[in-house]
Amino acid sequence: MDRLRIIAPSRMHDYYSEGGRFSSGEMIEFLSGAGFEGIDVSLDSLTRLDGSDKAVLYNLKKKAADKKLFLCATHLPFYMPAPDSEGFNSKYIPEVKAGIDATAYLGVRFAVIHPVAYYESRKTLEEWIIKNVEFLSPLVEYANARGVKLLIENMAGHRERYDHLYGSKASEIYLLAKILGCGNCWDTGHANITGLNQGEEILTLADTLELLHAHDNDGIHDDHRVPRDKDCTVNWCNIVAALKNIEYIGAIEMEIRTGNLSREINYRRDLCKLAYRRGEQIRENILSRK
Repeated sequence: MDRLRIIAPSRMHDYYSEGGRFSSGEMIEFLSGAGFEGIDVSLDSLTRLDGSDKAVLYNLKKKAADKKLFLCATHLPFYMPAPDSEGFNSKYIPEVKAGIDATAYLGVRFAVIHPVAYYESRKTLEEWIIKNVEFLSPLVEYANARGVKLLIENMAGHRERYDHLYGSKASEIYLLAKILGCGNCWDTGHANITGLNQGEEILTLADTLELLHAHDNDGIHDDHRVPRDKDCTVNWCNIVAALKNIEYIGAIEMEIRTGNLSREINYRRDLCKLAYRRGEQIRENILSRK
């Protein structure tokens, strides 16, 4: 199926609790065996794109093609942009550009990026928009020149703190995407922590939503758990109804955290197969005529 692919982040089978990492070949074999139809390639550790990196990317692309795993998206460095820190940006911006180069080299259309966030600082929405446009415009231009579309993701706005005063609501990232000429990625777990009506939020993103990060939590901790897991509180009926309403056709990425698990393969396999089945249920409900 070319639309509503059930995909997994490459980091779903990457780090393990004993302190090591699986190889890209092991990752692709594992995710394919769990049933996934595509991959979001995590580029958080890529700091340059030299010959050795190109060889790694080439092998990843070839192995994914051999397993018929579609490369749907990449995720650029996870930590937050800090536009007022010259020292930080001297490291962050080259990493982002290297990630965009890698995305283009892989032939991937979308790359997810986090917006600028002010921690414990009551900036106005206007200031937030101005700073994001100033900071992200060159990166959007850089990506566009390479055939890559950046997707701005919603952050987790904690209800009792000011971790992300702006950038957690659909109206904010939608406005930013429209100004910059890029797209959006909606993260269900982040929105649950923020305490939003996700159906209403998704309707706001009708013409900019390109990717769904699907995971669950208890409304407090960003645990990246399987949808409808014990004590989780995401309203999936609300989300599915909105996705159906906007006729969403993008990928459904089961963004489940496994880096805290042992490398013992059976439990990891069972968890990831469960994540895929839950993704299938989301897809079936979106496609149903009810």
